Amino acid sequence: MVRQPAFSGYFYPDDPATLKKMIDAFYRMPDGPGATFTQQSIPPLLGIVVPHAGYQYSGPVAAWSFGALAQGARAETYVLLGPCHHPGRTGIALSEADVWQTPLGEVAVDQEAGAFLLSRGTGCGFDGSAHVREHSIEVQIPFLQYFVPGPLKILPIIMLDQSEEAAFVLSGLLAELSRTKSLAVIASSDFTHYEPESEARKKDLPLIELLTGLQVREFYRFLDEKRVTTCGPGCLAVLAGLQKRLSGLSGRLLRYATSGETSHDYQRVVGYASIIFPRGEW
Repeated sequence: MVRQPAFSGYFYPDDPATLKKMIDAFYRMPDGPGATFTQQSIPPLLGIVVPHAGYQYSGPVAAWSFGALAQGARAETYVLLGPCHHPGRTGIALSEADVWQTPLGEVAVDQEAGAFLLSRGTGCGFDGSAHVREHSIEVQIPFLQYFVPGPLKILPIIMLDQSEEAAFVLSGLLAELSRTKSLAVIASSDFTHYEPESEARKKDLPLIELLTGLQVREFYRFLDEKRVTTCGPGCLAVLAGLQKRLSGLSGRLLRYATSGETSHDYQRVVGYASIIFPRGEW
């Protein structure tokens, strides 16, 4: 079964040459990651945080995360965690597809890794309805194909259950899976939605500090107390929880921006962040 692209030509170009040119331009912007990464080394990464808006809005931020990911060795499996923006059935939803198609070609799904999660009976299940019209994972795959060329294996997971409990369970499963497979986790989330930029920064930057400090419980508490409208908190918590289990090393914010930089509407912005979690000391 092939999962066909649902958002090409909408969130990102459907023409392969145009798509590659756009991603390359994000990377090579004068203040973009290309110039920075030629001057400093990036360690191998366990995972990255990326936004999932239309490329014209969040693509420049996403390029920082994927550009950093490409500095290290290839992973055997790239775990893609995304929230669901529409109803679904399963708390931790795996893709039924064998292959995901994008304008840049096909990417294979790691069915062995999916079977491992299913075997644990922890709320994971196949749920095509969660994936077929969801953009939070789809928009990451062309970036991954561009920065990590060649055959890839992915494990797409939509988290309808964004709770701290679900994140704890899934981070434990991925920690167990990492004993037999080299994994890199791509956690998809935007931050504050549709508030003035000044307010978005007041909420997002302290929240990101808790996340990079691997303080998952405090992260959820801050979300609740400050009513931060982050759309993928569970995805972020899984990555932070996995990092805490495997190394305990802090993450690092590479770039924060808002949609206001593109739309020039600074009264109703969405926050975007590039965050990395290293495998070793940096």
